[in-house]
Amino acid sequence: MGGGIITSVAALVPDAFAAMIYVAAFVPQPGESILSLAKQNQPLEGVRLNLLRGHVSMRPEAARNTFFHDCPSADHWASQIQPQPIRPTMKPTTGAVTNTPRYYVQCLRDRAISPELQERMAMRAGIEQVHTLDCGHSPFLARTEQLAAIIAEIREVVQSA
Repeated sequence: MGGGIITSVAALVPDAFAAMIYVAAFVPQPGESILSLAKQNQPLEGVRLNLLRGHVSMRPEAARNTFFHDCPSADHWASQIQPQPIRPTMKPTTGAVTNTPRYYVQCLRDRAISPELQERMAMRAGIEQVHTLDCGHSPFLARTEQLAAIIAEIREVVQSA
């Protein structure tokens, strides 16, 4: 849900950001919710919706297959998944990001957010520079060095601007 959060915060406090980097993330447009974007995505295996408690959860084996299939210690990371509140996914994004440079890291083997949806969201948002990684949804675990190199490259570009 990080893409929705940073988009809303950057629209409210644009001077707080030198740049924004979306990593295999939803990129909502003004008035659009994470849930509305998720509905454009492939269905996720093993998702359980609990309306009474107001959260969504996922079985560990499904989390492993969806988020961590190419990560070291995948079973460990999958066991750490906790129920997530539904309400933030339903809230429309506030405002529009205007002058903040934005970058996207598209994960080509992502099973949580399809690579096609990632590409479509980045294009729709006018993100001109899209980096790709040949990995699943968790490049910070599966491709740590490559992701760090991309972030360092973006940092250099932003600092030199």
